[in-house]
Amino acid sequence: MKISLEVEIVQLQEKKLVGIPVNSSFAGHDPRRVEIANRILRRGMIMRVITLCGSTKFKDQFEQANAFLTLQGNIVISVAFFEQSEGFEITKEQAELLGNLHFRKIDISDEIFVIDVGGYIGNSTKKEIKYAEEKGKAIRYYSNGGIPSNWALR
Repeated sequence: MKISLEVEIVQLQEKKLVGIPVNSSFAGHDPRRVEIANRILRRGMIMRVITLCGSTKFKDQFEQANAFLTLQGNIVISVAFFEQSEGFEITKEQAELLGNLHFRKIDISDEIFVIDVGGYIGNSTKKEIKYAEEKGKAIRYYSNGGIPSNWALR
């Protein structure tokens, strides 16, 4: 039985096979159909909502991931500001508020993208990953090649 391309796109998204270059067959899917799915996603017909998670000391990598994922046709949700890399002082209450806001961002997302430069994952990010896992969200990591190493904004 042949399934519609829309249904197949959803299946490919669940398997994290969209938004990546296609050069071979993935999990039994025809690479041509995966490429069509990618084109549809890039045109904005189906979009993923992705929340970026990680230490705010990695501002450059957050900005790189935001641009890369947005240009793939995703809706990207990031942090409010980069207190660690920009030297902002926040109170304990403000830190708690920002943490709770970030959990709500995860709630409305299809997946999270963890900015784990050099494999670094701090305590807050560990909590966010655990929360995303509990909510059944897809999780991708910067350190696992989530962005091609030669990609940069020009």
